[in-house]
Amino acid sequence: IANDESDANFSLKVTGTSGSVARFSILGSGSTEFLTVASSGNVGIGTTNPISLLDVNTKLYVFSNGNVGIGTAVPGGRLDLGAGSTSDLLHASANTLSSGTMINFDGTGINNVTFSGDVIKINPNNTWSISSTISGNILDISPSFTTDAGTLTHSGDIAVFSSNCILNGGSCIDTANILELNQQYASASGEVLNIINSGQGFSLRVNDDGTDTDSTSFVIDAVGRASIGTTSPDSILEVASPSAKLIIRSTTSTASASLVFQPAGGASSSNQGLFTIRAGGSPSTGGERLEILNGAVTPLSLVTIASSGNVGIGTTNPLTKLDIRGTASASIFQGPLSTATAPTFTFSNDPNTGIFSPTADQLAIATGGTQRFLITSTGVSSSVNFEVTGGFASISGELNVKGGLEVAKGAAA
Repeated sequence: IANDESDANFSLKVTGTSGSVARFSILGSGSTEFLTVASSGNVGIGTTNPISLLDVNTKLYVFSNGNVGIGTAVPGGRLDLGAGSTSDLLHASANTLSSGTMINFDGTGINNVTFSGDVIKINPNNTWSISSTISGNILDISPSFTTDAGTLTHSGDIAVFSSNCILNGGSCIDTANILELNQQYASASGEVLNIINSGQGFSLRVNDDGTDTDSTSFVIDAVGRASIGTTSPDSILEVASPSAKLIIRSTTSTASASLVFQPAGGASSSNQGLFTIRAGGSPSTGGERLEILNGAVTPLSLVTIASSGNVGIGTTNPLTKLDIRGTASASIFQGPLSTATAPTFTFSNDPNTGIFSPTADQLAIATGGTQRFLITSTGVSSSVNFEVTGGFASISGELNVKGGLEVAKGAAA
């Protein structure tokens, strides 16, 4: 059947003989078949042998089950985009879009069913039998703006992952993760999350009040300072809260919790300039305590604060409020006024023997809780029980001395 125009640029043709497939075709000039309808009902455009309900130039296939394949004749879902060699798999252009959504995956129709599939799945899952290199990005969201004049204001988010449940009745149980980053290859050396910030805003911000203006959020700013409870950190790490509490907790009953300082700039594995504040201990090791240790191979406890409040220097088991084992020096040793029963300066395991000051400008010595010797501001010793024994003299009783005292070898007088 030919057209009735004088310029016969197209014609209609029905073909098919015994043993061949019959088809109905629309032909252009040069007998090129533009459209073919096979006896099976398949329609082909640009092909004479359509293999699907609609076959466009062996590039787009529409099957009777509703599946559509672009670049693949075996679509695995409602829409299957077969990979090309160099062209974009999916390219959405919105040069004139002023509002709305460029790509919208709407699950409104999913109702009263159990849905366990993926809304969007990007899964380049291939088996390689030869050495290959993959350098492209699996997902690349990279808006780029060029301005030749005027002012461009960009305030939208590059990507938003949001979950919500509106209760008009019934209940909602939501235990899903909003975003999960999962590196399953144990030998992988790349970062699971790599944030590159060349701008001036926060590199990371976590708001916990349901808004994006939380002033007590967790942030990492553009220069790497991290803070919890404030958006204006002044140091490499800052924690701010009304209670100002920071807890360092060990996870086992026998482990200690430590805070390590390394001011000398050495590697984390070295002990150069290292100091440690450690909390731990058990009854068998002197009880719970807080220690400051040096960076020796076997750390030495420099200062210990026991759970009783006693402070020890040179000992991890202080027995008094301040227990110093070793030599101590100071420009001034100062203690309160006291009595003979509890002298200010005593000796180990003998709390009622020592030196004390009963009042201003007086110095006394006590033994066994009794004052034995007193020096006043005039430098005179007053009534004391004093006893001298020796091979040549024996004085027993009370000795009062006013003025000079001279003792020479000889018989008692």
